[in-house]
Parts: sequence; C-alpha cells; structure tokens
Amino acid sequence: MQLRNLIIGGLIATTAALSGCGGSSGGGGTTADSAIAVTPSLGIITNATVKVFQEDGSTLLETSDTGADGAIEISYSGDYSGPLIVVVEGDADAEYFDEASSSMIAFGPGKSIHAIVPAGSTEVTVTALTEIAYQIALLNDLVLTDTVINQINEVVRLALAPELSSILLPPTLFDSSTTTGSFGTTEADKYALRLAALAQLGSADAAPALTMAEQLAQDLSDGTIDGLQDGVAIVGLVYSVANFVTDLQTQLTAMATSFGTSALQTAVTSYTAVSTTVDLSGLVSSLVPDGDGMALSDGNGATGTVGETTYTFTGSIGDGPLYIYAPITGVGLFTSYNGSDPITRWTISGLSDSPGTYSCGADGELPSVSLTLSGVPYLADDCSIEIISVSTTEVEGRFAAHLLGTSDNEFGTVTDGYFRYETPSTGGGGLAEGEYGYSMDVDGENVTVTGVPALDGFDRQVAGFLTLGDTPTFQIRMIPDNSTGTYTCGEGPNSFRLVGMSYAGGTSENSSGSCTVNVTSAGAVYEGTFSGTLYTAGGTAIAITNGFFRNDGSEL
Repeated sequence: MQLRNLIIGGLIATTAALSGCGGSSGGGGTTADSAIAVTPSLGIITNATVKVFQEDGSTLLETSDTGADGAIEISYSGDYSGPLIVVVEGDADAEYFDEASSSMIAFGPGKSIHAIVPAGSTEVTVTALTEIAYQIALLNDLVLTDTVINQINEVVRLALAPELSSILLPPTLFDSSTTTGSFGTTEADKYALRLAALAQLGSADAAPALTMAEQLAQDLSDGTIDGLQDGVAIVGLVYSVANFVTDLQTQLTAMATSFGTSALQTAVTSYTAVSTTVDLSGLVSSLVPDGDGMALSDGNGATGTVGETTYTFTGSIGDGPLYIYAPITGVGLFTSYNGSDPITRWTISGLSDSPGTYSCGADGELPSVSLTLSGVPYLADDCSIEIISVSTTEVEGRFAAHLLGTSDNEFGTVTDGYFRYETPSTGGGGLAEGEYGYSMDVDGENVTVTGVPALDGFDRQVAGFLTLGDTPTFQIRMIPDNSTGTYTCGEGPNSFRLVGMSYAGGTSENSSGSCTVNVTSAGAVYEGTFSGTLYTAGGTAIAITNGFFRNDGSEL
C-alpha cells in the first residue's frame, strides 16, 4: 500500500473524528499500554496538536496538545506495536519561537511538520530535518518498515547534520530565555544550534523557521537541493541554492558565537560540511513481500493479486520445469503459465541461489518480476523478492511488485505474491520396489533404466569411493563408500578425484558444482536422489531433474 495515497486520504478522513479522541494529559479512563514522549521544535512549539498514526498514515492512535511547555507524552493502545508517523499540526492558538526572528510566531491551521519513527521508540522530536525524511518517504511512495525509516532518517542526518547521532532525539528547546552560553556540546544542544542555523537561512521570510522546514523538505524530497521538487520549481524560495553549504556554515558559526559556550564554538569549526544531496540509491524496496501461497494449494506455480484480481498460474510449457537454475550465469528463472498458454504467465528472473530478500535491479537489470497477459507485458519498476528456500531444482518464495505497462502507464501493485516449484515426488523414481537402476527427467523427458549390474570392486575407483550407475551411459562418480549424506559436484578428496555426473556425452565439470547427490541409504543397498545440469563438449546444457537411484552393494 503506497504511503502517499494513504496519507492524503487518511489524514483528511480522520479529522472529523478527532473530537472523540482523548489526550494522554487527562483522565478519560482509557487504558494504554504504549507511550511516546514528543518534543517538537521549530524553537519551542506551544499549544499545537500532536497526532500519532500507525505507519499507514491513516489509522489514528491518539491525539494530544503540546501545551505551554512544548512537550507531551502520548499514550496509545498497546495492541499496535509497529512504526509510527507523528504529526504536529498548527491551530488557532498554536505558536512557535522562531530562532531567526527571536519572537513567537503563529503556527496556524493548515501548517504541520512530521516525523517517521521506528517501532518501539519511546521519545521523538519533530523538526525541519524529520520533515525532510517524511517528505522523502511521501514522494517516493515508500512503505514504512523499520528498515526503511532508519535508512531515510540516516541519509538526512548524514547530509544535513553529520555531527548528530540521530535526528529523532529531542533537541534543547530554543525560547526567549536562550542567551549567550546556553548551548554546550551535548547532543540536544548541538541539534538546537543546527536548527537555529537553518532558520537563519530563511530570515527574510515572515516565518523563517517554518518556511525553511517546508521549503527544504520539498526541495530535498527528490534527493537534491536545487530549488525544485520533483522537477517543479518551488515558489518564493527563501534561501540560495548556489550558496547553501557556505551560508549554512556561516550561520552555524554565528549562532554558536551568539548562544554557544566556547567549547561549542570550537567544535563547530571542525564540523563536517553538509551536502546538497541525500543518497536515495541504497534505500530498500518500498514493497514488502507478504504472500502466503494459499492460492497454490501447496502445489507448484505463482500467484499474485493486482487490485481486485488474483492471477494464479500453475502450468508449464511441455513437460519442462517451472524453475531452471543456470550455474554458468549463477541465476535462476521461474516461469509459470496459464495452462500451456505461453503468452499469459508470471516470470521472475534473476533469482539468486541463496535465501534472502532482493530488490529489483535498476533500469531493467535483474532480478525482475513481470506479468504477461495475452502477450501484453507488465514490468516491475520496483519489486522485492524473498527467497525462502532454493536449490538447483526447487525454489519457494514470495514477492511484491509495482507493475507498469509498455508506455509506463500504471498497471498496479502486486500483493500476496508467492511462487513455488518443488521437484515432484519420485515415488521410487519409476523403479518398482526392490528394483535396481535409475530414473530421471532429462530436459523434462523421463529416462528409466533398470537391471543395472550390481556394484563390485570396479565401482570403487579409489579406496572408500564409489561410482554409481550404468557405466558408461550414466555415472555418478566419487561418492564416499558406505556413507549417507548430500554431496555436490566439485567436492572430493583431492583436486582430480571430485564428485561428478555424466550422461549421454554431457558432464558436470568438476569446478562448476552443477549437481547434487543425496545418498539416503548406503551399505547393502545404495539409494538416493540426484539432480544437476550437465554440459556437452559443444556447450549444450542437459537438465537432469527428479533423479532417483538404487543399486545392490552387498558384494562390495
């Protein structure tokens, strides 16, 4: 669900309900299990409305008022334990002490500043810097997980207040009593000084601190201080884009001289210079995979919902598998079709061979998610793929994606995305009970060979190691004698005696690790499963899946 749409609709929708919400400063008989101390600052802010929302921006948890001292502790239901959005809103009697004008200025209706807060926080401030972080999340439609919130707040800190450890820790409140030597080198004092210097950049305006908070948040929401918000010029800009870095340092020094101790004045001279950009490239995908796979009924396939429509496809082309892993390129491809229809399908490309969560690549690079409907492709410009489990022949995971059409027209956001391919049960691999031989799918076609010779001394290539199979048509080489376990091509006792597999002129190169052998029984009977990708001398790939072997080892 996208933050921008939720907040625009949600904050408006809750306004009418506010008269029925009780604040934490009074009685009312409301039982609350969680609390957060809110200390907003444009300088001290008095008599402003404070609202605490769930991370969706529309579910109001509680509302209260800063009162005359500019801070409030708000309690809210312990039934919710996720991230928060804290909003400080102006009203008819709200004011703030402007650090640039040194006077109380109206903080009237229609004015607000925000903070995005990770779960479990017990205190927070709401300032010009937290407003910037909020606007970044809003402009980029980010889903507010703790990871995303921490990333955004951190990139803002690094860009505009690198001397601080956090932009969420409350600053000292600047008010009419602030005087020479009021600010030392504590975290709170350094934060207050930084906010005062920012306010000074807007000193030509009637409400310097508030206007700077609004304009700088608009400007930096797209990642760059350039006087534009998402390509549109900000009207009535009160600061110089060209001189922003030097002007801010000048004001920081001046404010330290006016209100700081000598220690703070010295510290300011060694502050790291601010930046006119914030690095948004490292932000995790805004989409959170949340599928449960219920639509697949424990079968193979992929499913996902866009709007009111759920697309569940479980078919493949011919007898081929839904999932193919290519060891040469190190990526997997998952494709599930609507029956045998090749032009209606889910495609998840560029899958890793390791469990984890992966974001879509930039500019069409892998990994990627796409939905094709009757030959019309809808490609993800943002996606997140969680691989739950994976091997060379099976994969399971969930995904979320934002899909666009061929002309970048909106198609929708995929929720409840899930994909699964588990190697079909061999049920003995096509061998009757007690029957020796092997069975496997070769490029999707079954090959079953029975009546292979019993294992003997010739199959023990090196003391303690076996060759299993019908030499030379099919081989699994260098499996430890009388030992169960899972073995991968490339493992072995030395550089040239390594586990390998061969069939019909194709082989697994010892260095490729392109086969897996699971020996489940060893001794009088050797039995197990295998899979892999073999390559002929000409480079043709041979996909081996659903492999099963059983052989007599009683005469070894």
